[in-house]
Amino acid sequence: MGKQPAQPTAPAFHPSDVYMGNDLVQSSYLDGDKIVTKSIPTAEEAANKARRTSSITELEQAMKDYLPQLNATTPEFQNSINDTANSMLTSAQENFKKQFDPTMRNLQEEAGKKFGGLNNSFYADESKKLADIGAQSQAQIARDIELKKSDLTQQELGNKQSYYDNLGKQVAYLNSGVNDFYDVNNQRYVQGTQASDMYNSWDMNKYNAQLDAYNQAQNRRSAMMSSLFGAIG
Repeated sequence: MGKQPAQPTAPAFHPSDVYMGNDLVQSSYLDGDKIVTKSIPTAEEAANKARRTSSITELEQAMKDYLPQLNATTPEFQNSINDTANSMLTSAQENFKKQFDPTMRNLQEEAGKKFGGLNNSFYADESKKLADIGAQSQAQIARDIELKKSDLTQQELGNKQSYYDNLGKQVAYLNSGVNDFYDVNNQRYVQGTQASDMYNSWDMNKYNAQLDAYNQAQNRRSAMMSSLFGAIG
């Protein structure tokens, strides 16, 4: 009747590895009844990730430390603002004096020529007008100085906010690099899983083909035995 084929043995799980050059970067294996797929960074990737993570930690701490300063100015800045204001005041007063004093002298001379002195209504009225103009000019100088101080303060606070925002952008950029690392690992995970699935699927298909051949042989043997017993009977 010929030699009967042996019943095929069910295939075992085949682990698979993915290499990048000489570096093992992906491994799939059986742990008990669970299939485990792990991504393994290269030494260079691990070092880059560690540097980025360290930089992120430092930047985040810097942001935390800097946060209380965002809406405040330093004493040094206030001193600088006051120096600027004093300089503006001195310059403005000098310019005002250069225009006011000659005008007042001209008024005094005119009153002296017309009325023989300053004890008259003309001089009183005109000098009062000049005094009012002077007061308005001094008030405008004070407003200009306060406006300048406000502008400089807002500019300083804006610079602080820009610096803080820049720290945040650096953190986001470094985080994107860390995420790229995970994206690469995810790609390797898919590659490793596909490689393992292909190998194990091929082995299972081979087993199924062998099992089908074995079953067919068993069926033929059973049919022959039935036929033989029927002939004897």
